[in-house]
Amino acid sequence: MILFTKLSRYILILFIIYTVSIFIPKYYWLAFNKSIQPPRAYFSPVTQEFLETKVIDKKYKIFDSKAVEITRKEFERLTPFFNYRQLLFRDELPDTIQGIPVDAHTIRDNNIFLAVRPSDISKYQIQLFPLIESKPDGPDLNNPDENFRITDKLSFINCESNTVESGLSERFNEALVKNGFAFPAKNIFGNPTTMKPFDDGYFIVDSKDNLFHLMRVHDRPYCKKIDLPEGVKIKYILVKEVDLKEFHCIVIAEDSRVYLVLFDNYKIVQLPVKNYDNSKMRIELMGDMLYRQINTIDDGKVTSVLTDRNYNVLKTHVISWANNEATIAGKLFNYIFPFSLSLSNDNDSFINFYFKFSGWHLIIGNLISLIAAVIIFNSFNKRKKPAQAIDLLIIALAGLYGLIAVLLIRDEN
Repeated sequence: MILFTKLSRYILILFIIYTVSIFIPKYYWLAFNKSIQPPRAYFSPVTQEFLETKVIDKKYKIFDSKAVEITRKEFERLTPFFNYRQLLFRDELPDTIQGIPVDAHTIRDNNIFLAVRPSDISKYQIQLFPLIESKPDGPDLNNPDENFRITDKLSFINCESNTVESGLSERFNEALVKNGFAFPAKNIFGNPTTMKPFDDGYFIVDSKDNLFHLMRVHDRPYCKKIDLPEGVKIKYILVKEVDLKEFHCIVIAEDSRVYLVLFDNYKIVQLPVKNYDNSKMRIELMGDMLYRQINTIDDGKVTSVLTDRNYNVLKTHVISWANNEATIAGKLFNYIFPFSLSLSNDNDSFINFYFKFSGWHLIIGNLISLIAAVIIFNSFNKRKKPAQAIDLLIIALAGLYGLIAVLLIRDEN
């Protein structure tokens, strides 16, 4: 009976440690967390230098390459590709930029912006996909009456009757088999919306990590196997159709290398990014008539790589800032809390147990909790009963969480 009572107590202590390690850090950051807007870098085709935008004392400020503050209108004039609408409104849009004639229509058709967040990569996808007709009879794209799935074969499921469209399924399944597709599919990537200028189908990774492009053209299959660089295993593909038709998609490999699949005969181009981690960093691709800018954004640093239209590196610009972990509250957190648990993560779309370890700082925090426990047990305990060794061990390992749990669930024997 005594053994069962002690076992029950320690189970309750562990449960309390688990619970408070989720909620106390959460409310700590609710009290002390500061909303920090990351600074950004924009390349000026006028001065051919980077400009920086920052939020300082809750005010939006813009600086040139010499760290001199400039006005919003000056910034817009220095970035005409990015702010062409505002310049057009004020009748300030230049006729030429670097000797090249420009107008609003040409600028708009050449501007691109794509971004991939870690939460885009780590998310669940329902394995039913609408294969939109890429060559419709009219000017608009239309949602099909069926969705496809790929298991041991490709099947089209009628959305109204929930039955397999055998004829359509056989045609597309045969096209995959002829191109060497190995069933089942590991991943299927596309842009399943009609709100786009054209449809570029789906990019499908088979069970052997080969990549295939599948489209529906006049209700017939178009299938193409794409040759990837040796050793590339695909983690994620962003498909976003834009009028420029420079590339089909952005491919992010498991080792965080980043590629473009060009419209030019499916040529593969590796983007010049370094130290990119797809599990915790955002990546952006910005483009205009003259340049491409690739931004990788971490919690505390933005790296901007400027290239020409052929992705040859011209310049690199880095901006660093103090994130919440670098503040006094962030530094104290590592001493107060030995670790923290969370059920959610900004870099992940799933509910899970996310563990964060505070590092060597916990030694000091846990030692303070241990000293406090000895004082409380030996000085304020009316029965003058010394602290149990196992309780002290729990506090030494779990710090503040262990102290709270041991004080709440006292040993009454």
